[in-house]
Amino acid sequence: MRKLLSHARKCLFLALLLCCCACVSEPSAQEQERTDAGTKGVEFAMERQARIRIAGLHRLQGAALLHSLQVLISCGTNARAAAIEALAAPQPEVRAGLAYVLGFIGGEDSIVALKSRLTDADAGVRYESAAALLQLGNAAGMPTLIDLLGHADARMRLKAMECVQERAGTDFGFRFDGTETERRAACERVRLWWHSAVGPVTAGRTP
Repeated sequence: MRKLLSHARKCLFLALLLCCCACVSEPSAQEQERTDAGTKGVEFAMERQARIRIAGLHRLQGAALLHSLQVLISCGTNARAAAIEALAAPQPEVRAGLAYVLGFIGGEDSIVALKSRLTDADAGVRYESAAALLQLGNAAGMPTLIDLLGHADARMRLKAMECVQERAGTDFGFRFDGTETERRAACERVRLWWHSAVGPVTAGRTP
């Protein structure tokens, strides 16, 4: 009998303990609503800040521009919609900067928007869009990067090759400051590699 009573007490104690734990761990409906409202408030504030930042990008350059782009990246998905909308901005430096930002924010909407900028009239926008797609694990911009290896601007050729090299693991003997004949031959090697390339994208950048 004593053993039965002792066992019953233990069961009762465990039941009370579990009940107390449930009360502590599960917030009330009102508490959950307040938490959700607070989260939505923060997200709204971040989206508003992102839109304000984006609206002023055309007035910035150098370190100030880079700082604003980093702030947008820190806003994460809260900045995505505004950044995608502004990819149609008339200023190429704004379009390029936002393509860079979307490469860190990610999402299917970003990928679709970035692909649409692979044919942008500005080479810098095409480069940033292609590099951002690689950042997101999408190689749709690789042909654009390969084409940029023949760009008239040596700096653009260098940046494009850096992306290609990150993906391929080799520079194919390409020298951004080489002769036109040397560069053309190296570009042909890159194109041959790309036509036969398989495997995951490995490129990545640090904001």
